[in-house]
Amino acid sequence: MNLNTNLDMDFKTFLRWWRRELCLLVPKPIKRLISDNQGVIVIHSTPAGLAIRYFSMMFC
Repeated sequence: MNLNTNLDMDFKTFLRWWRRELCLLVPKPIKRLISDNQGVIVIHSTPAGLAIRYFSMMFC
């Protein structure tokens, strides 16, 4: 029996899979608040003019 084996594991793929599995436990209203498809655009004034920022919340 040969126990010398190499495991090729893509950590990013594993995390994506784990996120999908955990998303099953999150209630739908919370999923809508933190989904990949949503973000917030904030426009605020600065001394030089207006500044626009986009914040995205990625979870489910």
